[in-house]
Amino acid sequence: MKRPDVVYDIRAEFPEQIDLLQNRTPVRPERFDEHVDPQTGFYPIETNLIEQILDPSKRHMTEDELELTTNMIYLGILAHANQNRGTGLPFSFHPLTIAKKAADYEMDTISIGVGSCHDVDEDTMFRILDMIISLYGEYSDESLSFANSVRGLTILRSRYQSPEESESEYLESVIGSTIRNPRIGIFKVFDTENNSTDLDGVSRNRRLRFVRRSYNIMRLAQILGMRQEADTIARNMVRWQSSRHERFVYNLDRFFAKVNIRNQMEAMGEYVANSFAGQPVQSHVELPNIYDIYQSMGTLRQPVISDICPTVVLGLNEVTSDDHWESDAVKVMFQLMSNRRFTAKAPLDMEQIKQDRRRHNVSSLSFGARDVDTRMDVSIRVCPSDVYEHLNSSLVDLYRHHDYLSYIQAHGESILTQVPEQVRRAYRKYRFFQKLYEQAQGNTDMHLETTAENLVTVFSSQIQDRHIRVIGVNYKGIRTPWDIERGATILDYAHDIAPTRWATITGADVNGNVVPYNYVISHGDTVQIVFDPKGIEHWDHSWVRSFVINEDGKKTARKHSERILNRDRKNGLELSDDMKEVLQYGFDIVDDTFVLLGTTCMIRLDPMLKVAQSMIIETQSVEDLLIKIGLGHISDEQLKELVSAVLPINRKAGYIDLYFQKDRPGQSAVVTAVMRKLDISATRILAEALGEDSYAKFTICFDPSDMPRIEEVVETLANDPICKNLGLIPASIRIHKNTSRKK
Repeated sequence: MKRPDVVYDIRAEFPEQIDLLQNRTPVRPERFDEHVDPQTGFYPIETNLIEQILDPSKRHMTEDELELTTNMIYLGILAHANQNRGTGLPFSFHPLTIAKKAADYEMDTISIGVGSCHDVDEDTMFRILDMIISLYGEYSDESLSFANSVRGLTILRSRYQSPEESESEYLESVIGSTIRNPRIGIFKVFDTENNSTDLDGVSRNRRLRFVRRSYNIMRLAQILGMRQEADTIARNMVRWQSSRHERFVYNLDRFFAKVNIRNQMEAMGEYVANSFAGQPVQSHVELPNIYDIYQSMGTLRQPVISDICPTVVLGLNEVTSDDHWESDAVKVMFQLMSNRRFTAKAPLDMEQIKQDRRRHNVSSLSFGARDVDTRMDVSIRVCPSDVYEHLNSSLVDLYRHHDYLSYIQAHGESILTQVPEQVRRAYRKYRFFQKLYEQAQGNTDMHLETTAENLVTVFSSQIQDRHIRVIGVNYKGIRTPWDIERGATILDYAHDIAPTRWATITGADVNGNVVPYNYVISHGDTVQIVFDPKGIEHWDHSWVRSFVINEDGKKTARKHSERILNRDRKNGLELSDDMKEVLQYGFDIVDDTFVLLGTTCMIRLDPMLKVAQSMIIETQSVEDLLIKIGLGHISDEQLKELVSAVLPINRKAGYIDLYFQKDRPGQSAVVTAVMRKLDISATRILAEALGEDSYAKFTICFDPSDMPRIEEVVETLANDPICKNLGLIPASIRIHKNTSRKK
């Protein structure tokens, strides 16, 4: 098979497209803050994605395969050279993200190529024939596999956009295409997942249509065992319908954390598993995705525990035969009922189960249970172990071996002994998937119920190590348990319990005592937050640093402070007292960083401003820089880098130590007046009382530019009559020309 001679051979094949790449707009598109690299013609975001695709691929690809993969990636970027998405990002960001997903799953060259080129045939001047000639040089089994996968996705997309096709017809076409070529299914899931993450640039009607059609792809992902992708699609299906739906998803996340539902269900699964100790039964707990919960609720409201119906899956390892596993399943059901935790509403009819299985090819049996105390429905599903394994393990491995599978299909299963073990496993999964598609799926519900007394121990809440439990008290005096992460402050807690009105906080009590907002809550504390009854927000600049675990609250507080700052600057006003405190706080953080690095800050911070600008930190003045630091815009790592860069300058600074006989009012003022008279601005003056009725020590710090005049300062201070009257000891004045001392 012919391969391109060099990686950049793709570029030689399409000179017109190369011109497009070289003439890409050098400035960023709207809503996108990157610039084209003049050397490569790529945006930095594209370069980073290429590296993230190729790095994991190097571990399992040959040099030829890696070269072909690189060509496929470049072809995708070239084809979409001057196209942008509605969000402002270059169009190539989407296919490259899909290709990265394939690389993360360690899929083969063809799969990564399909990811990077899946929109080329439909959205650009290129056609599949062009791609085959460019990438492979000739027709071959591999080139046809690549072309068929791209064409299959294109056909699905056109059917997706067809208003005449019903949802069920579309689902049938998706599953049918996946059976014929598994790559199509996996990449349709990847494509939908990525598209669902950002629909800001899409009209409301198109967005709602996307939500409706995504339901079928979510179901496909569930069949394939791709639970993470299915959950992401489900979440975004709800989120993008409206701002109220987005708030619903947020509230549901908080509710999940509050009731600790996952731990409760793990306790349930553990209990069920223990019921079959020593028997060949596996257990697995599945939580419903957000879309299923939303559908079952039927309305947008605050969720309650009864809205969530998890499933405990029981897989039977050793059954007498595939045709008679129902009898083993019924035995398991009766064993669950024998301890009186579950009670059947209707008798189990063995003959009816068999008839249903023959008629509907039932692959599992299930029943529901209810815990009256917590009002939670629980579904118990019993199925053969092979079904259990396939339903709860990813089928992605199958796609890596698709060419092997095609070969097996062409020559029969007799050659299975000649292929690697992982291929045999992938083939068995593939056959299982085919069987699921060919058979009509159905369930026989076994309606059971239980009482609160029987199940109350199963749902005992288990606090994770990183969480604590507190008792919240509302304005009516009602006490409610609440779980929150360790290290949470009062503001973190207020934001957690009242995400829409936390800024109306006016006070807080812990265990009956008034505490500040940065108070760190301990396990077992009784916490009462006082909110403004009129809903008036009481913003404070210190809130930025009072949040510890809640980044959302910190960002909101920061934005509010920035709004005040921008308003004052726009109106030509001086910094408000709040902003001056933020600025001072920023300087204190810088000072602490110097101390952390073993020295004291003795210089003006102008050199640090230049370093910050070289680090692409947008700031116009030292004042701006300190405010950004005070508002938490600059990370600890960046700050250490800034300070480390100016340490050589700081080492050239110096300071004067001097002592007064005792601490008396006016000493700081007279020292400052002497410096002003000499027209020398000390970078800082530190005063320290060494004890009652003892000496007072002053340290005057000098920037390197003022060091030549330090002797003049010493002489003026020693001879100043006011300083002498206030108790200055002239013989105590000492000059230090290094900053090795710590603060």
